[in-house]
Parts: sequence; structure tokens; C-alpha cells
Amino acid sequence: MTRLTSYRQRLDATTNWAVTLTSVLVAFSLGSNTTGHYFFGFILILQLFFCGVEARRLVYYRLVRHRCRPFERGLFSHLLMPAMPAADWKKPLRDTYMADAKLIPFRQGFMIRIKRIYGFLVLATYMGWIFKLISLTDLGQPFPWVTFGVVSAVIFPICMYAIIFYGDRLLDV
Repeated sequence: MTRLTSYRQRLDATTNWAVTLTSVLVAFSLGSNTTGHYFFGFILILQLFFCGVEARRLVYYRLVRHRCRPFERGLFSHLLMPAMPAADWKKPLRDTYMADAKLIPFRQGFMIRIKRIYGFLVLATYMGWIFKLISLTDLGQPFPWVTFGVVSAVIFPICMYAIIFYGDRLLDV
């Protein structure tokens, strides 16, 4: 007999992969003097990939959840108490099955995942990258100001915006 996993557990499995892979690669990069600081860019690309996978799943998870709510509120409540008037649940449910029906766009799902998990993961990787640059400077190599400035100007504000200002609204029926 197979065990059915819920959608939430699959989201958490992807998060576990992202956290584990990030921690292993950061530890590998910090533990080796031969690994360049550009390796942290590869780590950030992997984190964005995992965040994209979770965002796509979150979009469809919210849509499926939205489709189940009319059954709970309309059909099942009327079956349990027939004296209540039946709610019109068929038309809203039919509308969600139309082509390209999405409750939230991919961008919003991406920002939700950054706000909840990946923003903090990226900031931790960013701090590890700064530590790697400082340790390379102690070994006599010049500090790469241009690379540091460009990556800082792109990644840090996006993560801080998502964590602080982005509103995570639950969309129910």
C-alpha cells in the first residue's frame, strides 16, 4: 500500500533539497581555498531554480485548493443539512476549469516563496560569500569590488523587498 503525500509535503521536500544543497555547497566553498568566490553565484542560481519549482507548484496548489472550497461550502454543506438552500457552486467551479485559469500569477508565487524561505537562504549565502571574499583578501588576493557591487545591487534589494514589504495574501473562495 502506497502512502499518499500531500502537496504541502512536496513543497517541503523541495525546500529541504534547497537548504541541504545550499549548506553543503557553502561549506564546501568556505572550506576550500582553491574554490573561487564566483562559486556562490552558482549557489544562487540553484536557489532561484528551486524557488521557481516551488512557485510553480504553489500556483497550482492554490488553484486546486480554490476548486475544493465550493464543494465544501456548497455541495457538502447542502448534503449534510438539506433544509439549507443550496449555494450556486457550479458556475465558479466551472470558471476555474477554463483555459489558463490561474488564481495567482507565477510572479506572485515566486515572491511568496522568496518571502517565506528563499530570501533568508539567499541572505545566508550572501553572508557566506562576504566571508569568503574577506578570507581571500587575507590571503593576499585583491577584493573584487565590481563583482561585489553588482551582485549586491541586484540580489540584496530584491530579497529585502520581498521579506519586508511584499504582502502574502491568502486567496480563498
